[in-house]
Amino acid sequence: MKNTVKIELILVVLLPIVISLLGGALIYSDFQEFLGFARQGSRLVGAFEVYLGCSLLMALISLTYKHLELSYYWLSTLILSLLYAIYIDRNTIHGLSMVRAFIPLIVLGIGLTLIVVKIFYNNRLAKFRTLLLGLCSAILLTIFYAYLFYSMKVQIDSSFWLSRFVDNLILFVFIGFGMSLADLIVRKIEAKRDASSVPPEMIFDEEDEEAAAFIAGLEDDDEHGL
Repeated sequence: MKNTVKIELILVVLLPIVISLLGGALIYSDFQEFLGFARQGSRLVGAFEVYLGCSLLMALISLTYKHLELSYYWLSTLILSLLYAIYIDRNTIHGLSMVRAFIPLIVLGIGLTLIVVKIFYNNRLAKFRTLLLGLCSAILLTIFYAYLFYSMKVQIDSSFWLSRFVDNLILFVFIGFGMSLADLIVRKIEAKRDASSVPPEMIFDEEDEEAAAFIAGLEDDDEHGL
């Protein structure tokens, strides 16, 4: 059982990350661009880091909030936002400071956390959760990009909003699909485990009770008919 639990937890984290990165690699025609290398070879914070960061955050929230049911799941948001702020501070060629990066990152992290908790795992929205997660998260990440570009004094053209939104929507649809797939696999594993843990005599007793209730119902119908 311990190995099964470990496999479940690993899948909850890995599937959203792997599926989103594979999706990003397929979308970007230039794999070097996806990894974040400029033509001159300078290291940048590119699509790979964005895909990895967003998928990792949502996977960790899914793990800690839904599957482990921890009350301090929000610590994942704080820690990951801080780590990414440090990374941006050391790897952007525009000199964006850690403090100026951390504030929008923590806002983005809190927003994505709320989307996972309040929308993705809302039973009333189960049928549309992947789409809603994609739309809401894409809007949030697009605003985050706009703030970063403004902070780095990068010119935003007229096609920025639509192109960024579509790219971000694709990203979060991949992440949502990975999270849904992980949940499905976990439920199947748990169902098999629960079925194997039921004693055979208990199953037999339940079947006997159902059969007895059915026969009693037939006898009552016969008496009323007479």
